Amino acid sequence: MRFTGNLETEKGRWLAWGPKKETSEYLTLDFSGKHVAFAVYENKKWHMVVDFRDEPPYDFVTPPVLSTNGERCAYAARRGGKWYVVVDGRESPPHDSRANIVFSPDSKRVAYEVRKGDKRLVVTDGHEEALYDYVVRDSLMFSPNSKRTAYIAKKGDKWFVVSEGMEGPKYDGIGGIVFSTDSKHLAYAAKEGDGCFVVLDGQEGQRYDATSIPVLSPRDGHLAYWTQRGDKRIVVVNGIEQESYDGVGFPVFSLGVCPSNS
Repeated sequence: MRFTGNLETEKGRWLAWGPKKETSEYLTLDFSGKHVAFAVYENKKWHMVVDFRDEPPYDFVTPPVLSTNGERCAYAARRGGKWYVVVDGRESPPHDSRANIVFSPDSKRVAYEVRKGDKRLVVTDGHEEALYDYVVRDSLMFSPNSKRTAYIAKKGDKWFVVSEGMEGPKYDGIGGIVFSTDSKHLAYAAKEGDGCFVVLDGQEGQRYDATSIPVLSPRDGHLAYWTQRGDKRIVVVNGIEQESYDGVGFPVFSLGVCPSNS
């Protein structure tokens, strides 16, 4: 939960993001409303205040990220020419860019993506993974059970999904990543040459002219997505093509009814 605007305390300390008072996005609350984090700009330095405890000053800090239970806080901070990720008040080794930070659903794990020289890498629970030419910032995620991670990376002219530090098949392009609710299955859309298809647990589906990001059902890992063949669109459920139409919407699974494979 995030609020925008400016706030001046009785002591004249400004709570805001950035060096200007009119900058917005200064305050973050967890969903329970029991935990709060904000930044204070004072004496030409920024420091984070977490549950009203002051943390060390930096040249700049990014908006805080609170864990699901609200008990943990992380943010990127710059000192000199280097960036650090501060998790629960502890600094990471220095990096060359601000970080995209993600907590796991159970709040016990944290991962972030940063730049190191001219390469990008993901750091999970303090462990640096492989260096890549590019990592899609918003692709970094934990599975619902918090045990798995996944993100999209690029090496040379090929894209692939990295999960548990293991690289998947290489393609010309990768679409959105989705985990099943039970965390057992991982799916994404891919493109290779003129063919577009969905990859489920490393296995490629049939190739089409175009395909949507896949949807996994809330139970049992059923898979659905729309595809295009010529000027017709077709919904594919568990690898079985349904009726073709001039246009289709995004497929949606019900919570309690599972589709048939026949």
